[in-house]
Amino acid sequence: RKGEMDYSLSCGSFTPCRCKDGIPSWSIEGEKMRLTEDWFTIRNGRFSVKGTPLFYFPYMAVPVLKERKTGFLFPRIAYSGRDGFQFFQPFFWVLSEDKDITIEAHLFSERGAGGKGVFRYAIPEESFLNLKGSYFHESMLSGRSRYFLEETSLINIKNISFSLDGKLPSDRTYLEDYGVYIQEVHLPEIESKAYISYRGFRYGGNIWVKYIENLKNDERDAEVMPALRISIYDLTIKDLFHIK
Repeated sequence: RKGEMDYSLSCGSFTPCRCKDGIPSWSIEGEKMRLTEDWFTIRNGRFSVKGTPLFYFPYMAVPVLKERKTGFLFPRIAYSGRDGFQFFQPFFWVLSEDKDITIEAHLFSERGAGGKGVFRYAIPEESFLNLKGSYFHESMLSGRSRYFLEETSLINIKNISFSLDGKLPSDRTYLEDYGVYIQEVHLPEIESKAYISYRGFRYGGNIWVKYIENLKNDERDAEVMPALRISIYDLTIKDLFHIK
């Protein structure tokens, strides 16, 4: 122990498992390990399952912060026959207590380079604003530039709520080529919608509009006409009748 929150360990191991046979389900060993108030670092380490080492890493740093902090996140590396070698490097930027940005650079050896960004804003009154955007320049293919923009927000002002969920792709096959999750890659359509709602003590209502873009057939796009719904919770009109 070097300080109040500064510990060092030589030729040690870490595991959350408490095993009766003494062999943990998994563990991380290191030649030198150090735990401070902000970081847990390991030098010349290895990851083991049931006592069998699976891979070695010369250095690893894991944040143990209680608060957000600006800095690079762990990179990701992948490979596929279509895209070749893929490298992703995210960077997290704390703007203020209620705002932050994540920026990520992308490199595909068989396609080109690009990136994406996410802006998050936590607004008082249980409101929020999220802006997302991704861009890719296919320098190794057709040379065209492609993008996908998305905005999600909810603004509450007393009894009134405004909500917007909008998506704008450069083309209908963007998610099929660059979607992160399998449900994005195979989406048949994307939906954009907006609504305004009011909720009072006795009645409420909302107005909404919607646009559906078919990713497989541009002739099947759908624009839903604006709709209005009124709800009555408790209403009495001159003692003649009562609605509840």
